[in-house]
Amino acid sequence: MKKIIFFACLGCMLIGMASCKKSDSANDEITIYGNVIDRTTGLPLYNVLIKEKNKVGGSTVTGNDGNYEFTLPLNGSSNGVYYLLASKDKYSTSEYELKMDRVDKNRRVKVDFQLTKESILYTGIVVDDQNKPIFDAHISAKMSEPEGYGYSYWYAYGTTAITDANGSYTLELPRPRRYNSDNYGFVKQWKFELTASKNGFAEVVHTLNQNADDLGKEIPINFVMGSNIVTVSGKVTNTYGTTISNAYLVVKYYESGYKYVGSTMTDSNGEYSISFTPHEYHREYYFYMDKEGYSTSTKNLELSSADVGRSYVLDFELTK
Repeated sequence: MKKIIFFACLGCMLIGMASCKKSDSANDEITIYGNVIDRTTGLPLYNVLIKEKNKVGGSTVTGNDGNYEFTLPLNGSSNGVYYLLASKDKYSTSEYELKMDRVDKNRRVKVDFQLTKESILYTGIVVDDQNKPIFDAHISAKMSEPEGYGYSYWYAYGTTAITDANGSYTLELPRPRRYNSDNYGFVKQWKFELTASKNGFAEVVHTLNQNADDLGKEIPINFVMGSNIVTVSGKVTNTYGTTISNAYLVVKYYESGYKYVGSTMTDSNGEYSISFTPHEYHREYYFYMDKEGYSTSTKNLELSSADVGRSYVLDFELTK
């Protein structure tokens, strides 16, 4: 009986010691908790990393509701200050200086964070000049800083977007950084140049002046693209006005020699039609109409950038 009483008392002592040890450990820690939201939208941010800057203690990430909680040692800071960091990909990092005099008797401190997204979201639609959506148009971007703020040349972003069947696109562009050793970090003002392009259409460019206040916003940018295909048609006759079928047309432009553009033949009514996309830099085109037994007839057509998408008529008269 005495043995039973002894072991029972010993068990109670061990339980009490464990309880005391756990209590002492809890008193050596403080609990940091709070919420993290998007500064622009006010919505909670999940998977935000919360940690102490000097790697004192552990770390945690926010849940779907933006809430977090983790512990730090009560005397883990030599100067009585903890530096809490909240960070998330594509967002700015936020830092909070926690002084130990804020810690209450319950050893719990609430610290909330607001993070700003370090990018701008561009959305919109791309249509032709008949207001019909353009599928598979490419939206690309270039960036430049304004004069007086550093480099002013344009450089391309690798991020692009492609329109869907409705002509819609979404393009997220991060805030630009400087990478030269003299002036490293995020820029305060910059320009984005968005370009919509697709074969058969003239490129359309929007230049946008942006600054830090635009970060985290969704900005609608729409594009209207006109055709850049030129169509040339006409009729081929002889000197008596009789139409000539199966006459052969070749179109060229000159650049260190004549370059082939396209060719076609007249139909049974002596009529032809040919379409092509003008070269970016070469605006003068040469048309050669030929038929066996006749002399070749040549005409030239000079195009300007305003002429794309138009139709022209060039009639030919062939002499035997």
